[in-house]
Amino acid sequence: MGYIPIGIADVIEASAEARGISLLQLSKKSGLSYSGVLRKIRYRSRRINVDDLCAFADALEVQPSELVKQAESRAAAEAQKPNGYAIQDKQSGVVILQASHGSIYDEDIQS
Repeated sequence: MGYIPIGIADVIEASAEARGISLLQLSKKSGLSYSGVLRKIRYRSRRINVDDLCAFADALEVQPSELVKQAESRAAAEAQKPNGYAIQDKQSGVVILQASHGSIYDEDIQS
């Protein structure tokens, strides 16, 4: 495992909730401090390293690779979501109006 994907904290938190494990219990089971778990999982203000990932996986009784796969799947699903909106005529299927979340100003586009 070469990297920790973005969104891993969401997966760990969801896995703990699904198992009925509070963050305090996760802290005790993982051997990490409660404040560290809060910063990494709840507030996402600290990076999760490989050792943390393994500790969380052990506490949740899953393989670290399973948590990574779930995070990657979530990221892929998120990337597939449309980036805007369209108003479409029901009968003909013609798109009448289309808008995206992006800026209309060229200077806001980052290269």
